[in-house]
Amino acid sequence: MVTVYQSRPITDAVLASLNAGGILVGDGVKPVGGGWSGTAGASTFVPYIVLYSMPVGTIDGPLMDPQADVEARYSINAVGMSRKQTDTLADKARIVMLSTAVNVTGRTVLRIAWLTQVGIGRDDESDPPIWVAADRYAAMSTPT
Repeated sequence: MVTVYQSRPITDAVLASLNAGGILVGDGVKPVGGGWSGTAGASTFVPYIVLYSMPVGTIDGPLMDPQADVEARYSINAVGMSRKQTDTLADKARIVMLSTAVNVTGRTVLRIAWLTQVGIGRDDESDPPIWVAADRYAAMSTPT
């Protein structure tokens, strides 16, 4: 039998883990309730994460099922009104990603690996500017 990898269940599980960790997260978009609560720059900024799927990393497996083991990759972008707020949220997301088991029916997520921190920078296209930090992760899984 050949395994056909499905990305949606793992992505859904990663989103659920971040939400369960108390993080406001959007699936490829800014989540409802994230950002300025009123007038930009004159109201409270609610920090948030945007989760993006990235191209899959390693695909491997035994000779009879060479695509069974998959490394799904994600970008977790923390957004805040200041460097400090953004760093704090990125740190919180990192703790959740590296310490929470991700459960997916039909697959065992062996581990989540932190691949890199792309960096943090100010987005001057926004008015007022906001800050964004991007971390990259890999969810390594195999069929159960």
